[in-house]
Amino acid sequence: MSALPVPNVWLTLGRRLGFQVARPRPPTADRVVQAGGLSFPSGHTSDAALAAGLIAWLVVRRFTGRVTARVVWPIAAAYALLIAWTRVYLGVHWPTDVLGSLAFVTTWLSGALVLQRLDERETSHRA
Repeated sequence: MSALPVPNVWLTLGRRLGFQVARPRPPTADRVVQAGGLSFPSGHTSDAALAAGLIAWLVVRRFTGRVTARVVWPIAAAYALLIAWTRVYLGVHWPTDVLGSLAFVTTWLSGALVLQRLDERETSHRA
């Protein structure tokens, strides 16, 4: 568990990236719903993908097995992609906004998984 703060730093940095880019949303005439704030990155996409990824990670850790991983990870990915698609469909984000969010969350989750495995390996060597 000692590696947990590092991904939290990455998540904070990713949120601040949006303030650096400061891209406006698509024109209001193209929107199905109204949304405020900046366009990049898509907060809904980031939050949904991160939540789905973390839940998948917990389920796969709890219920070990190849079948579990082969079912849970694609469901989590499909959910994240569905949320990303809806943000573009509703006209509140550019496609690159949701792609950037998905790339960021994929990097974050991959880094967290690597750190967790390194921590487990280090813990098993101590025992």
